[in-house]
Amino acid sequence: RIVDELALAYHAGCDLEVYDGVSVLTFDVETSAPKVLAVVDALEEVVSEVIRGGVDDGEWARIRRRYIFEMGCLQDAPSSLCSWMGLQELHPPYVSVQDRLNQVLEVDRRALSSVCAEHLAPERRQLTIIGDLDPLQRAALRRRVHRARVAAQPDV
Repeated sequence: RIVDELALAYHAGCDLEVYDGVSVLTFDVETSAPKVLAVVDALEEVVSEVIRGGVDDGEWARIRRRYIFEMGCLQDAPSSLCSWMGLQELHPPYVSVQDRLNQVLEVDRRALSSVCAEHLAPERRQLTIIGDLDPLQRAALRRRVHRARVAAQPDV
């Protein structure tokens, strides 16, 4: 959406690194400095939509096809496969590429919202910008992060 529908970036992607007890979800977006605030807002909206209602059938099918493709590519790239196997040795229990693919494909789409709500909560997020932003843009980003964290605080 950020690239194709909103034309806010040249590239947008997402990567999930899963380890024992900790995981990192990274959104990677390449855009021009004037569009950074709009990109952050658009990412926030996408995450909020997933938390509120999950994903529709078409998006779920695309996610699954993409994951199958990426796991197939992993098995075709010796360096990627070595990295996978090395990480499995460092973070037991060992899970084969095929077993991991099967685990992911068994995920219930209806559970996606609650999992995302827990793991993508504003108080768990970290925003890192690489590149030049003017002081007003940096201040606006700080305000957005602060408002999201304050809004996530339970009322006392």
